[in-house]
Amino acid sequence: MHTVWNNIKWLIVGQLTSRLIKSAVVIIAARALGTELFGSFNLALGIAATFMLLNDWGLDMLLLREIAKEETKNPQYLAALFITKVGLLFISIIALFLVGPLLASSPLVKHLLLILGISSLFDTLRDFHLSFARGKNRMDIDAGNQIIVNSIIFLISAASLFLYPSVFLLAYAYLLGSFVGLFITLFDVKTYYHSLKLHYSRSMLKRVAREGLPLGLATACITILLYADTIIIGTLRDAASVGLYAAPMKIIQLLYVGAGLLATAYFPLLSNHASLSRKTFMTTIHSFLRTSILASISIVIFFFSTAPYVIPLLFGNAYTSSIHVFQILLWSIPFVYISTTLGHILLVRNHQNKMVPFLIIGTSVNLLLNFIFIGKLGIEGAAMANVISQIINFIGYYIVYTKYITNSYEHIT
Repeated sequence: MHTVWNNIKWLIVGQLTSRLIKSAVVIIAARALGTELFGSFNLALGIAATFMLLNDWGLDMLLLREIAKEETKNPQYLAALFITKVGLLFISIIALFLVGPLLASSPLVKHLLLILGISSLFDTLRDFHLSFARGKNRMDIDAGNQIIVNSIIFLISAASLFLYPSVFLLAYAYLLGSFVGLFITLFDVKTYYHSLKLHYSRSMLKRVAREGLPLGLATACITILLYADTIIIGTLRDAASVGLYAAPMKIIQLLYVGAGLLATAYFPLLSNHASLSRKTFMTTIHSFLRTSILASISIVIFFFSTAPYVIPLLFGNAYTSSIHVFQILLWSIPFVYISTTLGHILLVRNHQNKMVPFLIIGTSVNLLLNFIFIGKLGIEGAAMANVISQIINFIGYYIVYTKYITNSYEHIT
């Protein structure tokens, strides 16, 4: 447990602090740009993030799992991870710049898409390399990198938005921060690149593709759940509606971070305890689940009661109509936290592929409900579609967890 709490400490200092800094950028941007320009920026950001999911393939998690193992690392496997990453990255970039503009609602969004697409590319590579530090329980390295990146974004964007409100200056601030963050991480993985040619293996490429496929599909589904609503609102409504929806969604996504923080903190310990006694493993699982449930319920109670004050205070009176959207979205948080917890438990036991059918169903329902609800109910319909989809995902995770973890350990839970 000492390792977990040390990881949590650095994750709070790093990722949570950096997210808070980025949230400050969002608040300043929403106030300075207004709902329409703020909506255009978020629409371009959502399109870029959606296409970047193509290069994930679960490789970050596979790298973290490999590094976290106590036995000697497999250099051929590590090399295969990088080669696969580069290949998928190339495909996703081509897809983004060919298909992305077709989803843009205006010339402004198309121009922003070019800048934010490159920024998303840098962020993807940076997160991949940071998996080395996370796997070694060096959350301090992760923390430092996250704070540097988001501090750069904050300083540039805040200064520019106060002096001359421009959505392009905000986009360039994101781009510069992402580039600096990637540049810093490359110094920590020099030995990894040195081993690539020496340990190339075609069989390992096939293994990475096989193991990464379910994780990649899962990440694709989760990314669609996060960004499809924004893109569909931009298609069926207008940029101002995107801005009104994006404001509360940014807070929700910040609150979602807690699930990832807990999972990242517990994951190395889960990986180690999975090979020990069943009692030790299940004790760690119980601790993980209890923490996730208590944290998520506390978040919902606090923010639901304070929503009428939080939204106008942060974004201004122009976003008052976003209050109800925020309250609806809050109900997705417990399901996201528990699903994230169960997903990491399944990954440790290599049962991640069992979740793919449920994630595909949840994502399909999300897309269908978004088109139906947004057309009839507007941004509140998008919020309801999000919550329903997260409930479906949770049900799927729970079914798989019960069958492959609980039953496998003789109903210890």
